Amino acid sequence: MSRCILPLLLLLAGPVAAGERAEFLAARNALMDAYFDELEPDQRDRHFEALGRWDHPEVITPIGDIASRYGVYLVGLEGQLATTQTKLDLYKERRALTDEEIGLRNGYIRRIERLEATWRRARVSEDLLARVVGSLKKKKTVQSALAEYQKHATWRVRQLLARACAHWHALLHDDQLSRKTFLVLRKLRGDREGRVRLAVARSLAAYRRMEAFELLKLCAKDEDWRVRGATISSLKQIGNSEAVDLLIERMQDEKGRLKDDINAALIELTGENLAFAESWAAWWTGVGRKLPPKKTKAAAKDGQDASAKAKDTARFYGIPTRSQRICYIIDVSGSMNKEVDLKRVVITGRKNSEMPVEGKTRLEVAKNELKRAVSNLNQDKLFNILFFNQAVKAWQKNMVNATRKGKELARGEISAVVGSGTTYTLGALREAFVIAGVIHTSGDKKKAKRDIGIDTIYLLSDGGPTDNRMDEAKPMDPEIILDSVRQWNRDAGIVIHTIAVDTEAVGTYFLSQLAAQNGGVFVERKG
Repeated sequence: MSRCILPLLLLLAGPVAAGERAEFLAARNALMDAYFDELEPDQRDRHFEALGRWDHPEVITPIGDIASRYGVYLVGLEGQLATTQTKLDLYKERRALTDEEIGLRNGYIRRIERLEATWRRARVSEDLLARVVGSLKKKKTVQSALAEYQKHATWRVRQLLARACAHWHALLHDDQLSRKTFLVLRKLRGDREGRVRLAVARSLAAYRRMEAFELLKLCAKDEDWRVRGATISSLKQIGNSEAVDLLIERMQDEKGRLKDDINAALIELTGENLAFAESWAAWWTGVGRKLPPKKTKAAAKDGQDASAKAKDTARFYGIPTRSQRICYIIDVSGSMNKEVDLKRVVITGRKNSEMPVEGKTRLEVAKNELKRAVSNLNQDKLFNILFFNQAVKAWQKNMVNATRKGKELARGEISAVVGSGTTYTLGALREAFVIAGVIHTSGDKKKAKRDIGIDTIYLLSDGGPTDNRMDEAKPMDPEIILDSVRQWNRDAGIVIHTIAVDTEAVGTYFLSQLAAQNGGVFVERKG
């Protein structure tokens, strides 16, 4: 009956509705009948947009099916990348290659470049599809999505729904529908997939009702630290007394980098110059648990400095963190062998008093700073070190406990490093995200981690990034690397601090932007 009625309703609605449905049907057929790599990205995006223009319950099932297939497409791209990278790695430790082997190696490099460009563009289209779902406005369409997607077998579809709920709550101004979106978020909060729970924590920033704070309390205790980190961000966005109350409560139980995140959020919301959970709790009780007028940012700086003096704080080049899972990425290219003039050393971004300089060359200074940083790590911390030039060498395959033995072995490895080659920064960052569990290689597809193994990265380099060709390395566009990290880090929440050592304009721009875009601190050292 409904199939007979729909054409009649379209006829009564006029040519616009009929045209939108025709566009929807054509887009649906094109997306379901072809492989996604058979479609040009712009053409794929136009089809995604056409799905959303037909704002009708009829679109919900096809969008869910297409989102599921698109997820398979993305995983396939990641698998091809991992397989090609494995083949390339066969050559990275070898110095003498035949002409044929050099040709094969360069072919793998070019294939990786193409696959990474395709993958980055595919993630942009994935975001577009999420916006398409969030742009649906008709009540029956939204109700159909709420009913169908919360039970969908594919986690990407449930994630789409969690992201869309915040849009519908903010845009539709329908109390009954808003209530339904909140109930769906409450159900998805218990989802087995951490990335769905992460989307829930982010979406709750749009809600102000007390029930939302009860749900945020559960998110704040999630087993996945990314969800807890997103909860801190949502509470900072809400910014009222209830948010401050929950942040102070969580600061007493949280540890590592998230304790710093909470402290930074409280400083921003209150302007107070405090640093420790006990101090915040006492202050909060003293003001009657109500948010007073905010102080100036200048008055809050002492709180940040005090936080840096906490006993569990680690430092590298003066940048403090209370992180529990630190990865150091160190440039060991040939230019790091350049001698430094200790009389000309100038440090921006941190106080000179925090930065004792030792060593005759850039690399010697970096190695001594790294040894000091590793030696001062508390035993409850996990760490790893990546050294990179045109290739990337991880000290260990996984994160290591900062035991006395572990730190001794790390210092030995640091001492043995010599500088040579070029600056393949993209490969080093990619390897860090592999160790973190964000990127899965061909050998560990079945080992998808429930938790991300790194929460803070320190990257030190003295030059602009290059590719990893052995014969003649070429400069690499920093925007390509920034975009790649943006996509990798979208759901990972890893903070990236950067240290620029006598870099030129391109390197300085890249490292400063990398830190700024990933919640980190940028330090520049000249001399």
